[in-house]
Amino acid sequence: MVRGLHAFFIQQYRALGPIFRIRAFNRRFTVLVGPEANRFVARDTGHLRTYESWLPLNSDLGATHLLVGMDGSEHIRMRRMHIDHYSRKLLDDRTDEAVRIMRDEMAAWPSDQAIPVQYAFQRIVTTQLGQLITSTDAREYLDDFIFFFQTLLKVHFSRHLPRWVIHLPRFRRAHKRMEELTRKILADHAPERRHTRPPDFIDEVLELNRTDPYFMPETNLLLTVLEAFMVGLDTVSSLCTFISYELLKQPELLARVTAEADALFEQGTPNLNDVRQLDVTHRVALETLRRYPLSPATVRTVANSFEFGGYHVPAGEQVLIGFAVPHLMEEYFPEPHRFDIDRYTPERAEHRQAGVYAPFGVGAHQCLGRSLAEVLIALNIATLVRDTTITLDPPDYTLKISRLPPVRPDRSFKFRVVRRS
Repeated sequence: MVRGLHAFFIQQYRALGPIFRIRAFNRRFTVLVGPEANRFVARDTGHLRTYESWLPLNSDLGATHLLVGMDGSEHIRMRRMHIDHYSRKLLDDRTDEAVRIMRDEMAAWPSDQAIPVQYAFQRIVTTQLGQLITSTDAREYLDDFIFFFQTLLKVHFSRHLPRWVIHLPRFRRAHKRMEELTRKILADHAPERRHTRPPDFIDEVLELNRTDPYFMPETNLLLTVLEAFMVGLDTVSSLCTFISYELLKQPELLARVTAEADALFEQGTPNLNDVRQLDVTHRVALETLRRYPLSPATVRTVANSFEFGGYHVPAGEQVLIGFAVPHLMEEYFPEPHRFDIDRYTPERAEHRQAGVYAPFGVGAHQCLGRSLAEVLIALNIATLVRDTTITLDPPDYTLKISRLPPVRPDRSFKFRVVRRS
């Protein structure tokens, strides 16, 4: 599994079918994989829950229930509160703001040095989402945030680090910085400072805390406020980085994306509808999501027993769901390791096969921000190639990937930029 989760799951799927058991990380899991599993989870109406997966993290940070760890009617209610702030509607009439942030960051890139691509996009995307969702520029907190968030993932999800790590001085300092950032954001959203501004996500969170303090207690504000920065740190930024690498490795594809971007910006900063019309860039993003799934599997707890694949799965069982396993199966995506954007043409539409394409998960906990992510990725890549010419550094570099969840590009990937006139 450590050498390659996808390959391991595909091998077991072919030998054992869509349901089998494994022992990993000193725990036993029932594994559900393949299109059959995705279709089952998409239809699920109460057999699987996420609560237990997030309980240790909530406990360590003094929180109770957060969106990602909620189920049933409470989860539906919380998603409804989030939806307008995490969908592509957030960019209605605000694409110019996202482009300005990207251009401000690119203006600071030195032309005589190689740029670490993943970190550059982390700065861009967390700033964009911070401004759009919370009206806050948190760039000065970025390094602490990266360490804080990735340590929590390694402790509570990949279990790459022991739990006592969160008591070490470096993590405690990062935690204090996150508390400082949260206090700053909440202070900036005091009613006397917000009366002339349109309400944003934080205003809605604070209103919910006032009207229903049990559902949104103060103890949950830290992680709820930081969500806006978390959602882009290892998702949109990583996907923009993967796309940059593939474009640099395929000059002809880079030329097509650049031509599309030039046409997009010909009349000035594009609006949301203009960005959604991008064809080549959109298909590049779809293929990146297939080829580099950021979260190839997720853990659920069986709330109510069920039958699947001829087996009875009892309540209380830990289930590992390999949503993205079909992405690399040749019966659904011929030559699955080849980067091919023509898979998404109307003639082929390989991703339309039921249950085979699930980059954002399936079912009730499918990623809430998927539509926003798709638009922001396309806008950022278009801005990058419209304003700069990028070259790989060194020219023969081969991408290294961190396999700890979430999957992300290694920071050794760098490019050089030259400003286009």
